Amino acid sequence: MTSRFKPDCSRLDTPPPPGHARWDGTLLGKALKVSADRVWKIFRQLGISLKRRRSWCLSTDPQFTEKAAAVVGLYLAQPENAVVLSFDEKLCIQALERAQGWLKMPDGRALTGFAHEYKRHGTSTLFAALNVATGQVTGGHFKRKRRVGFLDFMDRLVALHPGKEPHG
Repeated sequence: MTSRFKPDCSRLDTPPPPGHARWDGTLLGKALKVSADRVWKIFRQLGISLKRRRSWCLSTDPQFTEKAAAVVGLYLAQPENAVVLSFDEKLCIQALERAQGWLKMPDGRALTGFAHEYKRHGTSTLFAALNVATGQVTGGHFKRKRRVGFLDFMDRLVALHPGKEPHG
């Protein structure tokens, strides 16, 4: 038996009722005046999962389109005598030292591996740059995120590409 009821999924685009963080089958059933079981059955048939999250950011910058087009243009058509680099940073990386050694088994064999215990050595920062044309990645590792470390990393990148104008 097939159901003729199709839930109004556009309702999911509206905020949930007060006191609820998100829609679920029970809330949607109440809003549409049908049973929650019926809503869940239709959702299963249509492959809809209310817990799956897909998100993206929308820019409020009125010049976003022009700026994005300029970046994509750099990626697709690199200027002559230039290098196009894409940068990223990873902050607060845990610097952990795991205990490694040999474990003597009762039968006389020995196993090597890492123990579950570790020693903390603070955190560190990683800067990375991808050369868009070649795919080469250059990294820099620093104890802290500071302007001086970033400028050192940038100076190193410029030195790797002598006579080329960097674009990032």
